[in-house]
This record gives sequence, C-alpha cells and structure tokens, in this order.
Amino acid sequence: MRIGLHNKCEVFVNGKIFTAFNTMHKTVFEKIKNLQPYSGYFAFGIGSSEMDANAEKLEDFCAIYACTTETVQNNVLSGDIFATRSVSFGVNDAVGLEFYEIGLASDNVSNPNVYNRVRFLDDDGNPVKITKSSGDEMVVRMTIYLDIQDNGDGAKFVAGDNKLISQLLGENALSNTDLYFDCGANLQPNEPIYRGSLKNPNPVLSTKTTRIVDDGVVLSFEGDLGARTAYEFLVFADSKPVIRLNGLYLRGGTSKSAVIAKNTNNTIFVDSYVSSISSVKDNGTDADITYASEHYAHSFGDFVGCPFEAAFNSSTQRYKSKDGGLIGFVHNSTFYLYQNENLLIRQVDASAFSLSNVVQVLMAGDIVISKLNTSPYIKAYVVRNFYLESLTLDQTAISGFSFNLSSLDLTCSKAGKVMIGGIDSNNVGQCAIGKVIEDSLVFETSVSTTISPMDKAVATYHNNVTDSELYFITISACINGISGFSRVQVVDADGTLSTPVGQSMAYDLMTNSAGVYGAGRVIYSQKSSLYGGSMLNSYFLPELVRFNIPYEDEIKIWVSPDFNYCIKQFSGNTFGVTFMVNYATLTSFEDDILTHISFVPDDFEFLKDTLLIFNDAGADKIVAINLNKSQCYLENLESGVGNNIKVEYKKFSPLGSGVNEKVKMKLNLMVKGER
Repeated sequence: MRIGLHNKCEVFVNGKIFTAFNTMHKTVFEKIKNLQPYSGYFAFGIGSSEMDANAEKLEDFCAIYACTTETVQNNVLSGDIFATRSVSFGVNDAVGLEFYEIGLASDNVSNPNVYNRVRFLDDDGNPVKITKSSGDEMVVRMTIYLDIQDNGDGAKFVAGDNKLISQLLGENALSNTDLYFDCGANLQPNEPIYRGSLKNPNPVLSTKTTRIVDDGVVLSFEGDLGARTAYEFLVFADSKPVIRLNGLYLRGGTSKSAVIAKNTNNTIFVDSYVSSISSVKDNGTDADITYASEHYAHSFGDFVGCPFEAAFNSSTQRYKSKDGGLIGFVHNSTFYLYQNENLLIRQVDASAFSLSNVVQVLMAGDIVISKLNTSPYIKAYVVRNFYLESLTLDQTAISGFSFNLSSLDLTCSKAGKVMIGGIDSNNVGQCAIGKVIEDSLVFETSVSTTISPMDKAVATYHNNVTDSELYFITISACINGISGFSRVQVVDADGTLSTPVGQSMAYDLMTNSAGVYGAGRVIYSQKSSLYGGSMLNSYFLPELVRFNIPYEDEIKIWVSPDFNYCIKQFSGNTFGVTFMVNYATLTSFEDDILTHISFVPDDFEFLKDTLLIFNDAGADKIVAINLNKSQCYLENLESGVGNNIKVEYKKFSPLGSGVNEKVKMKLNLMVKGER
C-alpha cells in the first residue's frame, strides 16, 4: 500500500489570507518509520530562500508556539484524510512577529527539527513577509493530508476511527506502536468497511523493518500465523483492526462437479464458498438449464459493532425498506437514513427530508416515500450516492388520482417502475405506477380494483423468481349482494390488473392478523396470537405454496426481508436462528447468536445481510453482525427438467485450508511526500 503526504498552511491576519503548499521533508519519515507523532508546535522563521525536502531546520528560526489539533478526519469513507492544527494569537500576542516560513515540529526547543517547511509567496513567486502587528488577531492553520493509493485489489484501511491513520498524520494516537496480525472470517468484499474486533482473537506480533527511500520510507511488517484457514487477513493496532484484506480471492478456485437432486421449489444447494458456476445441465439429457445463483448464510460472520452514531434504541421509531437496503430512524425530531450496500452500512445525507405532517415512511430500492396527513398526501425522494434527493411529483398522466389512501404500500420493479397502492375512501384498491426521470417521479398509469370493499394492499419486491407485484386482499368482498367472500386482485409491474380470484390465501392471511407484509417472493401474516398452529403464516410466490412456520413455544418471531432467515425467541432468553431458503424447511444455524454477544437482545432487524441487534441496556444500543453468506444455491430452475441436476463449479481455496498449509503475512506500507 502506498501513502502520500502533503500539506497546506494558511495564515489569517489583518483581513488577509496567506496560503502555502509543499511536500513533507525527509525528517518526517524518520518519525514515521517508528510510528512516532510529529505534531505539537509551529516554528517560525525569517528565511525566504528556496530549500529542498532534505532540510532539517528552518532557514532562519525566530520563534516557536504550541499548536492544537482542530480536526482529525481519519475515516476512509468520509472523504479527504487529514489532520488540521492551529494556533491563534490575540491582539496583544506575539506583537512584532515577522516571518516568511513556518515548519511543523514536535519539540519545544529553539531551532527544532521541522517536518515540513512552507514559504509564503506572491503571485509572481516572490517571498512575502507576514507581520503580526499590535491590534491584529492572527490564526495560523496547517493541514496535513494523507492520500491512500492502491491498485484496487490490495489491503484496505478499516473505516471509522482509524488510529493508525491518525498516527501517520502525526498524532499521538496509539499507546502501543506494535502491529499485530490475525485471521478473520468476514466475507465482505475487499472494500473499506467498518470492522469490529474479533470475538476470539489469536493475534501474532509482527516484526518490523524499515528503510528510507527517496522522498519517503517503507515500513515492512511480517508475522507467522501458523496453521489456520485465512478467509480474511487483519492488522491490529491497540487491539483495534486498522487494515484488512479479503483472502478468498488470493488464489484461484478448485474445480468441482456434482449431481444434485432438485428441491420441490426448483432450487438446489450446491456447496460452500463457491466462487463461480460454469455449467448447469439436466443430468439425464445433458441439456443446459437456466438458473439464478444466490448465496445464503447458515452461520454468523464476525461482529461488526455499532454502525450508528446517534443513540437509537429499540423504542426509536424506525422504518425499513422493502428489500432491507435502507433503514430510517426518527430521533430528536430528525430523520436519519442509512444504506446497507455490499454489507457496508453508511449514513445517507437526509437533510432534504421533511418530517412535517409525516405519518409514515415507505422505502423500496432507492425510493423513499413519506405519507402525509394533508394534500398532496405523499412526498417522494430518491437516494443517489448516499444523498437523499427530493423528487417532484408529475401526475399529468393520472390527473385526478389522489394519494389519500389507507393501507399504503410501495415497491419497485426490476425495470425501475415505482408502484404505490392503497385503499381509498370507497374501499376500492388504487395503484399508481411511475418512474423516476431526472428529478421527477412521473406517474404513467393508474389502476383500480374491480371489486370492493378491499381490506389490504401489500406489495412484494422483485427477486430471481418473480417481479414486483401489488396485491389487494379482501375477506369481505360483496358478490351478487352477498358479502364475506375472500378475493385477491393483483397488479403487475406493467400495470395489468388480474381477474379477481377467490382464494383461501386471503382468509388465511387476514384472519387473526396483527399485520400482513410483502417480502420478496413471500406474502406473510404476523398473527396476534397462535393461529392454525403458527404465529406466522406465509405464501411463497408464484407457486402460492402455503407455509406456516412451525410453532415451537416461541414468544416472539422475526423474519428477514427476503424471507431467508428466521429468529425465534423462547422463554428463558433463548433464541433459535434458522435459514429457510427451501420453503417449508427450517434449518438451524451452526452457531448460536448468544455466543457472539454478551447481552440478551431486546429486538432484531435484518438490514439485507446484516443483523442489527438491539441492546437497550448497553452503551451501544444497537450492534451489528454480518451473516456469513458462504453457502451457494441455485433457484428458478426450469420446472420441466429432470430431478437430477449436474453442476460444474469452482470452489474457493482459502490460504491455510490445504493439508499441512501454514500462513505467513507481510504488510508493506510506503509513505512518500507528494509534490
């Protein structure tokens, strides 16, 4: 990994701003090679001639003053990496101080070693003398920038408060400058992520060698990790992970072949740690089979820690998107929004969101809709590059359509169609379909159900098997003057309304229901009490296979947005965690959630492939743990093919997984002055 250092110095005096830039001097690399701090003081001088980066002193020292650290931005996900130090002079301070040059120093001595040296020049390149006169206030501010450069597949700094980055910026951030190596099992992509400490660490102290190079220093750390499987490599400083590398892709996969029996819902389980699928064929006819590949978890990954800065807890009003990619909190009259993208939870700038008259927030994909208690009854937003942008509503094509609806629900189709549906004051189901075009949500068509009264509108979210649809459900339809008929009408992503169908599904979902929800290819009902031998009834689409999650004396139940995972809480504060990728089958996780945490959870929320765990009694009210999506399955297999499927694939071969393999780790950090 290569790191560049450069700096900017600004002087504010007598209504003027003087700015200078330069590279770092070689003296700073003598400090960095030992991971020592190099901040604390500004040295001033009256030298004005040009000097190179080999200089150890100012040209002509005259004064030194202590500086304070204003800001350290050491989070690689928050933009530029820098540390800013400053010193302020009042009207009666340092009167008569004159200088052309300033350097950053770590020792309060006369004519100290300096680690940079800035000269102030005019537009023609001539030296400028700055004078601090009586009656003038003056502020001197110096910012050291760190530029991280890699080739895209090397180790990454861990996001968040990274103390190693602070140390490289000159701060006294580490109590121990030794670095330790360890292996983890976090399968997130090789990107900067927030990373908690290991549950069961087994660190190895690294040995360090250094060498000064032209305009910089190379720090090499080595450690022998021994006989262990390295899914992930981690570097620790002060017991906190500061650098990580996903180790799965370090060598090619091993070729495998298997004949696997197809499940009743046209899925097959392939293997763990599958890197790629090369061929899927009917084992009887050798004909190619179309499929969709997915990965699921049957165990937990490593503990992530708290992904939120605000003090949310299980009582904080929260909203989750239909696909689980967004979660919003209303806290202290402010709307906070977070997005989980590639298992990375980042805050979205939601300053454009207004809470005025909001009674509900609906989210699907990157669309956010606030339901209002006054006209126009909804506001629309879109998430772009972690900013929530307001959208104008264009209802020209559906003039007269009102969003004054109850049972409102929202979804987005594979083609980006936005579907918003609910029940109007006449108990008729209404659905508006539109698309985001630049800064507008343009509605293209609207659909009304042909029967009433409708009781519920609920949307599913697109997946490998089906596209998004909006379901209108009633158990009180009036047919030929007789009420009490169960009926379902469906609006698909093209705006086509199905013929009303009498179905037991409507009755099963609505009876004794505390809530009916759409989740991927599933519509499910949370029961207010035990009903039909289950606390939760569901229908898998498009097969309309009913599955009542078996009752096992649980007192509470949670399911993930994709309906792949289920958590049950039992009396005595025990929890059962299962995956149910193949419908009508619950399979227990390999590990217990309580082995990863030291408290009894108050609540859970699935945010895509991250589980949020609420701990209202702890300092961190919400912590997160990633699901270890190491298992591969294929779905949407053609129903007409034979029951035995031949799969050719490659499987990851992590370092250390082979017989008698041992793992060593070496980290090279090159820190150079950027010109």
